[in-house]
Amino acid sequence: MEWLTKHYRTSVRAAIVHRNVTLAISSVLFAIAIYLAFGGPIGSEFLPHLDEGSIWVRGTLPPSEGPTASIDFTDKARVVMASFPEVTQVVSQTGRPDDGTDTAGFFNTEYFVDLKQKEDWRPVFHRDKDALIAALDKQLSQFPGVIWNYSQPISDNMEEAVSGVKGELAVKLYGDNLRTLEHKAEEIQTQMATVKGIEDLGIFRIVGQPNLNYTVDRDAAARWGINVADVQDAVQTAVGANAVTQVQQGEARFDVTLRYQQQDRDTREAIGNIRLLSPSGERVSLAQLTKASTDDGAEQINREGGQRYIAIKYRCADATLAHRLKRPFTKSTRT
Repeated sequence: MEWLTKHYRTSVRAAIVHRNVTLAISSVLFAIAIYLAFGGPIGSEFLPHLDEGSIWVRGTLPPSEGPTASIDFTDKARVVMASFPEVTQVVSQTGRPDDGTDTAGFFNTEYFVDLKQKEDWRPVFHRDKDALIAALDKQLSQFPGVIWNYSQPISDNMEEAVSGVKGELAVKLYGDNLRTLEHKAEEIQTQMATVKGIEDLGIFRIVGQPNLNYTVDRDAAARWGINVADVQDAVQTAVGANAVTQVQQGEARFDVTLRYQQQDRDTREAIGNIRLLSPSGERVSLAQLTKASTDDGAEQINREGGQRYIAIKYRCADATLAHRLKRPFTKSTRT
């Protein structure tokens, strides 16, 4: 510290004595800094991706996929990936992460594909990871209706944290009506498919969850003398559960809920056969008091900045094009 203090004082004295030289040098350095910041040299060069020695694969199934079918699909896809001699192990995950930080249903499947050293790969790939991914994608394309995305574990997490989308690159379309968003996203996907160098196009669906809707027939309920609230309670008890009382343990309170048995609520017909007692003593089924319909509702609603949006993910085969598209810009479209 004594050495630093001594030479620092000497430098300060010299800078004060030769103030004109000090100001000239500082001005030149400041001008160079401004040029580097806004002139374009910094950031224009391309830095290739760091090869992590593994592949992160994500398969997106239809939104209505249940746990049984999703797990069965995951097992089959994992076998296909592990069949490549270049792969050492495949670890899969179905649904959302265990820590609950990511909103995803059973339609979301993810795979960590660990690879051997490139020296041990088959000559047909020429140590080219993109060629290996293309061959992997060709084998996985045997599963219809699945959107595949390929990345790397670290870069995938970073890209998702920055963009909020499970993909290397994405176009975001903002709007209020979910069905209009999906329709416009399909039009955009069709146009993007004609652009040379864009691959792995896919839409992150926001509509597609089957909903069974029960609408109370008020005229029928009035004829039987049954309150609308009683009909709604019966549907709630069948599908969800109704709290009938509470249990207290110390300072904690827990609801005790009542629900129909599984065989009486698993199908549309079973719910329709649930009986309500009318004031006249007759037992009236829910099918007589409600109108049931099946409709595709919202599977998930993505928001950013207080607005709903839908994302179209893609990947660029041309590294230079990918670098240009990753430059910060925002293009929002209202629907």
